[in-house]
Amino acid sequence: MHNEALFQFIWQHKLFDASSLTTINGKKIIILNTGVLNIDSGPDFFNARIKIGSITLAGNVELHVNSSDWLKHKHNLDKSYNNIILHVVYNFDKEILQNKQNNVEILELKTHIQPSIISKYNEIISTKKQLPCINFIEQFNKLKFDLWLRRMCVERMEHKINRIKNYNLHSKEHLQDSFYILFVRSFGFSLNNDAFEFLAKNLPLSLILKYSDNLLQVLALFYGCAGFLEDQKNDKRWLAIQNEFEFLRYKHKLIPIHKEIFKNSKTRPGNFPHIRIAQLAVLVYKLPTLFSEPQSFDFKSNFLKENKLNEQEIKILPNELIGKLNLTQAALQLLLINAIAPFLFFYGKRIDDEKFCEIAFSLLEHCNFELNRKTKQFPKNYIKQKSSFESQALINLYDNYCTNKKCLKCSIGIEFLMPKK
Repeated sequence: MHNEALFQFIWQHKLFDASSLTTINGKKIIILNTGVLNIDSGPDFFNARIKIGSITLAGNVELHVNSSDWLKHKHNLDKSYNNIILHVVYNFDKEILQNKQNNVEILELKTHIQPSIISKYNEIISTKKQLPCINFIEQFNKLKFDLWLRRMCVERMEHKINRIKNYNLHSKEHLQDSFYILFVRSFGFSLNNDAFEFLAKNLPLSLILKYSDNLLQVLALFYGCAGFLEDQKNDKRWLAIQNEFEFLRYKHKLIPIHKEIFKNSKTRPGNFPHIRIAQLAVLVYKLPTLFSEPQSFDFKSNFLKENKLNEQEIKILPNELIGKLNLTQAALQLLLINAIAPFLFFYGKRIDDEKFCEIAFSLLEHCNFELNRKTKQFPKNYIKQKSSFESQALINLYDNYCTNKKCLKCSIGIEFLMPKK
């Protein structure tokens, strides 16, 4: 055995024959409680209870693959290791003076561990397959798998709301501004996320809401601040938008960003930034309460429906934008997945109200399963592929467990390694 994480796993789950344990000094040992795994610095397990001979000890336990690792890890220079109650090793290859001086017994487990556990671990950790558990995932209990997916989806959400927490600091705790930045960022649809975020931070929500009842002014603010009106336009409708922005630019001392930060390459025309900006402007104009009160907005009823412009409003638009303003259901669902659901989850956590977290999950269940390079790794006949709740969970599982081979932290890997009863 060469992996300390595996050895910790074996100790934590007591995957060894504990019926006849003795220390290297021949003292009988009974493991009453292996303790709690420590994920920070210090001894590996806290609050263990071990009976050595006739004495029951409570305290911390340190684990190493080889006893000599004690010196490699420089524990001999750290007095916090003087007070452990037991030093557990897979292989005893060196006497440790510090243990001897502090009357710390050493337990060697090499002959008490089933070789099959180590061989199974080596099997999944050495595979070159993108999904280490691909050969046995379908044997995993379906109910347990659904519970594990729930946890994976929660983890995915918690990861996403870290970005919102940063926005909240940027916007001085104004929730609407945090949502606005996240939502506008999501309008970049991956390729232009950073550019759209920069635009949102350069164009305050308060200003957008001030003019949200006027489509011409909303278009002028978004296009102008994005730098798309810096060149002279020939189309009279573009000129009207350009003139409106010059007025607003002077009035509010606005400074446009450079449009070169937006990317057109490697994307279909419907995803070109100047089209997405128009769609965003129309959404703000049609649904201003989405941004002024996002925590109260009825997303299921009002967000996914088509918000068409009337004839008078269409006359404001340059010809190249007409007919391109309606977001597809796929695009709307991506906004739900990447902006709205994470915000509601964040809001629920912030005010300690699980209702909003459940609404967030409900929105994910309302969106289609995302079939991509990561989710395709999982077997079709095992995964229901019902909604984005599943796909978001699988993306988290793939990114944070499978690719890093953190099988010892995954319910599927743990089930595989556990001895069959």
